[in-house]
Amino acid sequence: MPRSLLRAALTALLATGLPLASFVAAAPAASSALPRVEIVGEPGSWRLLRDGRPFFMHGVGGDGDYRKLAAIGGNIVRTYSATGVEDQLHRAREAGLAVMFGLWVGHERHGFDYADPVRVERQRRAVVEAVLAHRDNPDILLWAVGNEMEGDGRNPAVWREVNHLARLVKELDPRPVLTVIAGAASHKLEAVRDLCPDLDLLGINSYGGLGGVHQRMLDHGPRIPYAITEFGARGPWESGRSAWGVELEQTSTQKGEMILDGWRRHIAAREGWCLGGFAFRWGWKQEATHTWFALFLDDGSPTATIDYLHQAWTGRWPAERGPGIEPLHLPVLARPLSAGRRVPLSVTASTATGRPLRYEWSVWEESRDRREGGDREARPAKVPESIVQRDPASPAAELIAPPPGRYRVFVTVRDHAGRAATHNLPFLVE
Repeated sequence: MPRSLLRAALTALLATGLPLASFVAAAPAASSALPRVEIVGEPGSWRLLRDGRPFFMHGVGGDGDYRKLAAIGGNIVRTYSATGVEDQLHRAREAGLAVMFGLWVGHERHGFDYADPVRVERQRRAVVEAVLAHRDNPDILLWAVGNEMEGDGRNPAVWREVNHLARLVKELDPRPVLTVIAGAASHKLEAVRDLCPDLDLLGINSYGGLGGVHQRMLDHGPRIPYAITEFGARGPWESGRSAWGVELEQTSTQKGEMILDGWRRHIAAREGWCLGGFAFRWGWKQEATHTWFALFLDDGSPTATIDYLHQAWTGRWPAERGPGIEPLHLPVLARPLSAGRRVPLSVTASTATGRPLRYEWSVWEESRDRREGGDREARPAKVPESIVQRDPASPAAELIAPPPGRYRVFVTVRDHAGRAATHNLPFLVE
């Protein structure tokens, strides 16, 4: 029987209720034609090998243009679940990229109950089915069991179940298995160390705290290598705030500088302990703002922040870099405005080519839909009548304060090739 039909038959059998342990034991071995992926070495000299060759991960999380990723030195993409993943896998194959395949694991804040044996068993079956459906894919380098599913990290049942799932995956496929946690809090690292012995490496999502990850792993973590599975701009939860309590976002240039510094000092410099890193996000999403973690704008335009990844991964800047932008300096916005007040706006931006830039100003309501852990947020409303911009070639515009409320003024600067730089400032109207 062809492997595709055999896999379909096994998946159907899984749905009948056959005890999971019996099912896993009966499943055929993964294809022997797959690349051999292994972690070798000792603490301080660990390496990830693909068919015997070192593979230090230059990765991203997100679903943007993967060909552009390969062009700047990227070699792997990260997915977060098996749902709708086929398009990402296809595009990764076309771009010549490896894949860290995410297997979604339930979060307690979403209502998942690790004390409910029915739900736990259902989740185990879903993980097994996803591995069976995709394990013949030669592009998969690693399996990631869960993403930030640990919450506050204090429920041992979550960690034990993650380890059980990791063991199930390893019984079906020989490639390394990790889980991904939020930050490197000592009690989380100790829980992984004590309750997850079947993991081959640990994924850590870290932004402003990236500089402390390595020492925390040495002091509290398991004796396995790690990867930085998300890094990038300083997160809203670790940023400065306005006088009325909303977060202050970095410029796209500041984000790029942070990404480059983080890669050099806290990822590449830790090779032998760290197996690579994944910038976030390759694409865009609404999280606090529509630009906060976006390496692309919502229209697909690349931000100049990507140039810093190019430098990090190849050791050289692109032949032509996108625009740089200075922070908006508008002291008047630090105090409440009255509705209808007119405020002059200006920004300083530049490009090495000296070619003219184009400027786009906009006002958006402050987000009211704030979630935890990267959960999907609704985008706030745009307020187009609050901007007067007579000349897109001029860095100047005028703000007309809208009705009372909380808002942000955004500027996007584009060069001749469509590469963009961004910044925004919050303001309050009383």
